[in-house]
Amino acid sequence: MYVNGDKYDGQWIDDMKYGVGTQEYANRDKYTGEWRDSKRDGKGIQSYNNGDKYDGYWIDDKRSGQGTLLYYIT
Repeated sequence: MYVNGDKYDGQWIDDMKYGVGTQEYANRDKYTGEWRDSKRDGKGIQSYNNGDKYDGYWIDDKRSGQGTLLYYIT
């Protein structure tokens, strides 16, 4: 657990998130998927605390390429 309340469970290489893991953020967002150099990179699912969800690809911590973004409407 980090000082700000975030939690990470997954693979590490040289003290960096690398491979597959899950990051739970203090604001209740959650990312499960691939990491490279502690950035979201590859296939992953980002769930946002407002109910939105992105399932797709990431490059350098940004949504990139094919994916599906679902908006939660109240």
